[in-house]
This record gives sequence, structure tokens and C-alpha cells, in this order.
Amino acid sequence: MTGRKSMGLADIYTRGEAALRQKEIGFFLDGVETEFILENDRRVLDRYTFRQQCIDAVKADTRCRILGVDLATPVVMSAMTMPIPSMGEDALEQVARGLKNAGSLMWTGTPIPQNLARLAALVPLAANVKPFSDRKKMFEAVEAVQEEGVH
Repeated sequence: MTGRKSMGLADIYTRGEAALRQKEIGFFLDGVETEFILENDRRVLDRYTFRQQCIDAVKADTRCRILGVDLATPVVMSAMTMPIPSMGEDALEQVARGLKNAGSLMWTGTPIPQNLARLAALVPLAANVKPFSDRKKMFEAVEAVQEEGVH
């Protein structure tokens, strides 16, 4: 393996961002309105350390309960709704079906998907609304999500 340079996680992210920014969908990497998430995610993630542990001959059980929903796995989709529809026809619904098959939960973000009710019919669904500067707009978005029966 001489001549091959190993890459760290930061290198992978940097190269991935550069590749996405060269495509039409590169703007999805930018923040929404207040850019709160961009400014704070790294600080929050840096608080955690993941330590691998071996599990003896015990069968692992990944079942869990999140927001009152029983799931087969604690792995939940990130609230990155905006870029998915640009990736293909009915892309959000395809993701919803995949999450349902995996026994997981779909989490949507801002902007609120137009087909939110359809998604909620396919898979357990949670949604969050960004803290818009326009409080009226923010509460209207929260009400729209609640009207669809989403968590």
C-alpha cells in the first residue's frame, strides 16, 4: 500500500463538501435563516466521545422508544429535508419507505415538506421547525406540522 495516503474524517468531509459545492445542490450545505445549526452543531458534537466496547455472547437488542414510538433501531434520520427531493422523483417517500423497513423514524426539517401527510402515513414521523426571526411564521409552521399529526 505504498503511495496511498490515509484520510481522516475531517479530510473526507472537506473533500465531500468541495464535490457537492461543484454541483447544483451545493447550496444545501448552507444554513437556514439564523444559521443556528451551523454555528452550534460542532460545539455540541465535540462534547461526546464514542468508546467502542465488545459485547460477549449476548445478542444485541437495538429496540428503543423515541417520542413514544417503538423502533427497531435507535438510528434516526437527520432533519435534512430540503436536499432530498432534488435527488430524485418521490425521493422523500422513498426514504420514508426505507426507514419504515428498517424500523426507524423519519425526521423532517425546514422547509416543511409539501407531502408531510403522505410521509406520516408511510412511517413514524417527527418534525422540527427552525427558530425563525419571524415568530408568526415560526408558529404557523409549528401549527402546520401539528395539523398533520406529526410528533
